[in-house]
Amino acid sequence: MRTSGSGVINALQRLAVTALDDPGALADSIVIGLIGRGIRASRSPIMHEREAARLGMRCAYVLVDFDQLGLPDAALGEVVAGLERLGFAGFNVTHPFKQTVIPHLTRLS
Repeated sequence: MRTSGSGVINALQRLAVTALDDPGALADSIVIGLIGRGIRASRSPIMHEREAARLGMRCAYVLVDFDQLGLPDAALGEVVAGLERLGFAGFNVTHPFKQTVIPHLTRLS
């Protein structure tokens, strides 16, 4: 499957609308996420959002599951750029992208 840049952005925008309880609240939140495949069962969102709340911060932790979004591995660079354009403060990366994501990053920590 080949996905255009606008197709990736559309997939990410759909994700933001469906994955977040209140997309309008994003302006007041730190938006971060997890990129991977088969991550729908991840406990990362609840863990990060609860810890942020404990620290008095608002955080939206979004799962960017390539399987759920129907994206090919080749769209990884477009997804990284799209998350930045959509205002994500950062993201974690898991299988199968842990190494292949490195050339697409502006910063690594």
